Amino acid sequence: MAVLHHNYRKLCGDRRKMTEQCKETVVLLKLMRAAMSQIERLPWVEGCSEEKLLDMITRQSLLPLVYPVVEAQEQAVWKRIRSRLEESYHQEIHKAFIQEYEIQHLLDAMEQDGIDCLPMKGWIMRNYYPDPITRSMCDFDVLLKEFDSRKMQVWMEKQGYVLDHFEDDGLHDVYVKRPYMVVELHRSLVDKRVLQEQTKAYAQEWIETLWSRSVQTKGKKHIYYLKREDFYIHHLHHMHKHFIAKGTGIRSLADIYVFLRKEKAYLDQNYVMQELEALHLWEFAQSMERISKACFETGRMDKDSILVAEFLTEGGMYGSRENSETIKIMGKEENSFMKNKLLTGVKNVFPSADVLQGRYYRLKDHPWLLPFYWIIRAGRIFIWERNKIALMRKARKKEQYEKMKDIFRAAGIKQRAKDVG
Repeated sequence: MAVLHHNYRKLCGDRRKMTEQCKETVVLLKLMRAAMSQIERLPWVEGCSEEKLLDMITRQSLLPLVYPVVEAQEQAVWKRIRSRLEESYHQEIHKAFIQEYEIQHLLDAMEQDGIDCLPMKGWIMRNYYPDPITRSMCDFDVLLKEFDSRKMQVWMEKQGYVLDHFEDDGLHDVYVKRPYMVVELHRSLVDKRVLQEQTKAYAQEWIETLWSRSVQTKGKKHIYYLKREDFYIHHLHHMHKHFIAKGTGIRSLADIYVFLRKEKAYLDQNYVMQELEALHLWEFAQSMERISKACFETGRMDKDSILVAEFLTEGGMYGSRENSETIKIMGKEENSFMKNKLLTGVKNVFPSADVLQGRYYRLKDHPWLLPFYWIIRAGRIFIWERNKIALMRKARKKEQYEKMKDIFRAAGIKQRAKDVG
């Protein structure tokens, strides 16, 4: 009994300590919870930094979601925050309406011209929020059944878009249209380079049979959508990819919560579990479901929930470079911290040709130039980019390494994917 009491007091102490360190995270979660559950009153938390909260809202792209909650509050501190966010909020809403019009126009054109396509990610996920316009989007992702880069470039240019870049054998081509549109035309649902070796064969089969499992949108001949089970599996796979690379934002967790709130009762649980286990994502999915419910429904957060929530809110929407550097050190579990730290340092300065091809295109046709580009890279880092060295030193401390291991354990992640550049 004494041991149980000691453990309980330790847990409560850890929770108080962590809460004191991340009051801005606590307030942000309360704002999001209020927005998703349409709660009107939200008392201010003493000790929360207005500046840090404003920065967090902006970096996490949550302004359209949380501003209506801020606007409804009467306390002076909330009124100050509202005055500083108001102009940006109206700009974000203006952007959201333009995106909605442009995306619908693009889909109508694809339907008319017989281009089989499947809208993905945010364009679908936004419909699970109380008001779709409050779930911001950085870009529009759409999967094409038959992908021809040159043909699609001509077609997209007719729609008023400009090619930003294309990848002959990569995941997608990117197009832009001022002022707000970024469109990613996907050749595949998942980047093959990020698949773990032990799941590659299964994941490849899951990807290749995707179109046979997709469904035509009612009243359309060429617009498809994923069944709810595959949509959820893809979201988890995509979130996991970012989580183990540089981190991801808290909105990815909110997406899980709003999706399951509407769809969990209708999911084929056996199918979902079978697919996630085969993709080695089942424990991650269970952890994210539990933590999302703690963050956005019950508010009863244990140490693991707080640890993951802090991780998701400390960076931006796509994590941070510091996270990336710390995660790289985790490397192979059988190696010591110091050995992984040394190996990571060497890889950063002297990466493989596959990694450097993204910056130095001549390497693709002339791999023998690799040592020459290593010298250029080393010189650039040690002469012109010394800030990277400072960041690496900060990220490669033993305490950061141990904390990241705790975060991965709390998130149900046993290992990270191989570096893909």
